[in-house]
Amino acid sequence: MLLTTLDAMKAMLRADPSISPGDRVRLMTRLREGPELDNDKAPAVPQAPHLLRRSAVAARLSTSLRTVDNLCRQGLLKKRVLDNRQRAYGILAESVDALITGNGDAQ
Repeated sequence: MLLTTLDAMKAMLRADPSISPGDRVRLMTRLREGPELDNDKAPAVPQAPHLLRRSAVAARLSTSLRTVDNLCRQGLLKKRVLDNRQRAYGILAESVDALITGNGDAQ
């Protein structure tokens, strides 16, 4: 954390009369040290699915864009709509990998 952020937090805590000096010291110590995380119990950060453009999928599969569209229609490639748009979509990289390796059960 930046020193300027710590100074700002210190000033805010000093301005709050409901926080005792002991609590203020504990809070500032906690902010300086950061959260104590056990590596075994670290919270899992959800990863966004890796999306590929149609042209990238066509290049990976050595096919045309039309073939990629047909594979999507057949359900062999999984696609996701981008930002609630009607026409823009990306294709899940894991479904492309599954198609290449022969595992058709990609999610």
